[in-house]
Amino acid sequence: MSGAAGGVGGGSEADELQSRLASSNGALQSLLRRLSNGMEDLLPNSHGRARMKELLVMLKNHGDEGSQMEALSELCEVLSMGQEEILIGFSVDSFLPVLVEILNMEHRPEMMLLSCRAITHLLEVMPKAAPKVAASGAVPIFCQRLLTIEFIDVAEQSLLAMHKLSVEHPEPLLRSSGLSAVLTFIDFFD
Repeated sequence: MSGAAGGVGGGSEADELQSRLASSNGALQSLLRRLSNGMEDLLPNSHGRARMKELLVMLKNHGDEGSQMEALSELCEVLSMGQEEILIGFSVDSFLPVLVEILNMEHRPEMMLLSCRAITHLLEVMPKAAPKVAASGAVPIFCQRLLTIEFIDVAEQSLLAMHKLSVEHPEPLLRSSGLSAVLTFIDFFD
């Protein structure tokens, strides 16, 4: 009988142990879910990644041109310094379409200039981004900025960007009449 009593008592201990294990397992799974959701914040350079995401959101905010100007200025500063810990969080695929779109904002020459400058800095600090810049549709816009020269600063920055692209990817420049755009104003920019 004492064996049966011990078996019953052991069963309740086993049930209690299994209950604790299930509870611990649930807590562990909950913790793992939280960690995986916020893992990006725990990795090194989380501040740089988070700031890049904020800048991208600000750039996409078409209703607030002040916010866009602030984001463009900061992005130009970050790219010009070329800090690796911040550039790790930089996604060329995310930023480039937005920068090219802003480059087309003829009613905002300051924003066009900063967008063009950001692309130029991008080509300097991340040369592997050149094929993406060439494929993004930026080259015809650079050529247009040279041919129309409504804003001299934008034209000069476009020329710099085209120069950076021409080193590794001259084909898109030739296809977009970049050579004639540059040659037309070679004396002007000399």
